[in-house]
Amino acid sequence: MFLICGFMYHFCALYNGSRNSRIHLFAASVFLAYLALTKVFFGYVISSAIALSVLSLVWRRARRIRIAIPVFLLALIWCAPYLLHTYSLTGKPFYWGTSGGLSLYWMSSPFPNEYGSWFPVKDVIERPELTPHRQFFRSLEGLTDVKRDEALVAQAIRNIARNPGKFAVHWAANVGRLFFSYPFSFSQQSLSTYFYLAPNMFVVTLFILSLIPAFLKPEAIPFELWALMAFGILVFGGSSLLSAYDRQFRPLVPLVFLWTTFVGVRILHIELRKESSMSVNSAAGA
Repeated sequence: MFLICGFMYHFCALYNGSRNSRIHLFAASVFLAYLALTKVFFGYVISSAIALSVLSLVWRRARRIRIAIPVFLLALIWCAPYLLHTYSLTGKPFYWGTSGGLSLYWMSSPFPNEYGSWFPVKDVIERPELTPHRQFFRSLEGLTDVKRDEALVAQAIRNIARNPGKFAVHWAANVGRLFFSYPFSFSQQSLSTYFYLAPNMFVVTLFILSLIPAFLKPEAIPFELWALMAFGILVFGGSSLLSAYDRQFRPLVPLVFLWTTFVGVRILHIELRKESSMSVNSAAGA
């Protein structure tokens, strides 16, 4: 969350005519790169952001994205030593990690009474509910991490192709886990659910409500905030495709707070009006 906040601050400073633009460019890219090296999923987000930013240049209203492109490019450059290291280990270019296959596999599971939640390999061997998965996981024994990840991805793709409806159900459940840490496969009910449900209910509801005035008056939202929101949607959308927990949504909470607060302070005007006694009496007479 610290890295997200640092990236957001320096990214917004770039769009506000700061004299230290080079410092903000450097700092924003470093925070973003450090974020990718903390959670490698953000490496794919950075790459996607570069591609989408370049494509958006054809839209005149999005020309200000030129300021953001160097941030994403520099962030990717700072990650180059890590990518060179993974290449030396795996022989695969642009290889960030071996954890994605297992997350995608659980999202694609075709078996009943499952909601796409993640399980470690140890649970497949020990938990009777996961017996249908044992034969496949035994076939992975002896494989290297890279080969096992490739096999998991290949099996997940086959599962999704055969059962797209099941994947859609798991995706909906995954969105629930990201927001509210619920539901999980083969998990008993627990009061701890309210620990996530109660506060996140307000976060999500206020954010959804803030979209209405934002889209009614889009010119009141600065471009950098739209860009950050697009970045957040990219992160959340990508996270929702892999088996995820609430901790994948948590880093985006500062961005949601920034957006909601800006809309509430700079666009909305809320006041309580007290009717005069005359109008009350008139209404009563009517």
